[in-house]
Amino acid sequence: MLTVASADACPVYIEPKLSDARQADAVVVGYVTKDVRATDRARLTVEINHIIAGTVPSAVTVYWYREINNGPPERISGGYVFALRKLPPSMSADGVDAYAVMQGVCSGALVFRRGSTQANAIREMFGLEPEPLEPPPETFVESFKAALISGPALIVFGLLTTGATFTGVALWRRRRRPRGQP
Repeated sequence: MLTVASADACPVYIEPKLSDARQADAVVVGYVTKDVRATDRARLTVEINHIIAGTVPSAVTVYWYREINNGPPERISGGYVFALRKLPPSMSADGVDAYAVMQGVCSGALVFRRGSTQANAIREMFGLEPEPLEPPPETFVESFKAALISGPALIVFGLLTTGATFTGVALWRRRRRPRGQP
């Protein structure tokens, strides 16, 4: 049985059954544009890129409830395939339709990176062609992480570079002088 509520205790983790996606109210490919965390859940705003099954607006609010050994990753970015169950209107904020990520009790959620083996298996269940794996996007900061150096390390690096430059110039000058001249 699939649920949208969290379990109190999960003695073991059970791999999600991909065939459960057929019970979803909607299966979509989307990108998370907003991520608000609480202790027991995350509230995501998902921009819909492609609808695999069901009917949803172009952006939806999705709740991802945590279990002991399951929950959204700390950072979710890029394209994902989501299997969603529509929540009752009483659980919707501001009258906007809300959905929950499908997941079984003590099982992983039916959310997979676009183009992953699991995402492509779900696509094929609905008669669609597989997609290539979408690499996780880099943020501006991540693309420069390797270049970031802490203050003391930067000073040492600067001194070493300056010393090597002066040594190289001195050796170059020494070679240019004819023998016998100081």
